[in-house]
Amino acid sequence: MVAEERVINSIEDLKPNDIVKVCPHLEIGCSFQLDGIHACCLGTTLSPLLISNEEIQNGITYETIGERRKKLFAAINGLDKMDIGPCATC
Repeated sequence: MVAEERVINSIEDLKPNDIVKVCPHLEIGCSFQLDGIHACCLGTTLSPLLISNEEIQNGITYETIGERRKKLFAAINGLDKMDIGPCATC
């Protein structure tokens, strides 16, 4: 009997024991910089911009930041089309 291969198309399809790419820098949390909120503690030189200054001035929510971080996690794992910048080689 051949095991059926599972198709993972989105972050919602992931199961608790699935192997995924993670980053300890992303796990530390966001970084507030002059140009906005970046994805991790490495700041403006290595970290993707999650929320721009313009978006901050127009008002954002905690949920918006969470959604952008989930989207970045999905993109790092090939499940989204977001530009991950230097995350691919960090």
